[in-house]
Amino acid sequence: MSKYYCLIAGLPDIRSEEYKLRFNLLEFKELLKIELGQRDFDLVTLFYRKFDNANLIAFLQNPDVLFDPRGCITAESFTAFIKLLKEQENPKNGILPSLFKKFILAYKNEEPLYPGLSWEDQLTTLYFETAVHCGNQFISAWFEFNLAISNILTAINCRKYSIDLRGAIVGSTELSGIIRSSSARDFGITHIFPYLDDVIRIADETNLLEREKKTDLLKWSWIAENTFHFFFSIENIFAYLLQTEILERWIHLNQETGNQVFKDFIDQLRGSFLFPEAYKLNK
Repeated sequence: MSKYYCLIAGLPDIRSEEYKLRFNLLEFKELLKIELGQRDFDLVTLFYRKFDNANLIAFLQNPDVLFDPRGCITAESFTAFIKLLKEQENPKNGILPSLFKKFILAYKNEEPLYPGLSWEDQLTTLYFETAVHCGNQFISAWFEFNLAISNILTAINCRKYSIDLRGAIVGSTELSGIIRSSSARDFGITHIFPYLDDVIRIADETNLLEREKKTDLLKWSWIAENTFHFFFSIENIFAYLLQTEILERWIHLNQETGNQVFKDFIDQLRGSFLFPEAYKLNK
């Protein structure tokens, strides 16, 4: 397993008193492209793949759409594959990941991969299937955890508004399948998802801003709990990337609101969780 002593030691502390980030997600991606081995960078691209997902959905609706630069795949790459589709039944393309080739083929042939789900949710399902089987235990667990939170909140809202949740639950994990078919009060997942009560309390929060903050606090707590035994590894880097995304989201609200939320958020993190010196990314 590769160790990244210099890279991790040099990362700025994202819990600084300045309440700002010195890396954004795009800058961090470019840095990691240089510093990481190919296998580890492939793991990092799983995080950035969601931007590729959004780019692809938008591109299929409007080929002239401007791409989110945080993605890893260009419009030219998607265009080249679609052109090949017109010439070959099952074209080979070494640039696009298989999930995109599979999705584009289904979309162009109007043959849903997961009937009942929107095209966007079908792509999301493919994305999570790839991510949870990435071969890295921490990263796989993160995607399962993230998917679980999203599905539970969706399921709670579906029940609240009497919506059939079978067409709203995303993913093919065990937990996704149980939620999709269960009529139990706890969705039948208490025994396999210990954070259920936390998510239910978040769903009960009526203030949308507070709900988002509490969701991110729960995610931050999970990251801390699951990285304490890693040192200078790809897991630490991935965790730093996840934390950067959380804080970047709050900063971008607007300058006045964002700065205050960011400050409050950091204060809550400091008051809620202890970060042992052994696994701080920058001491």
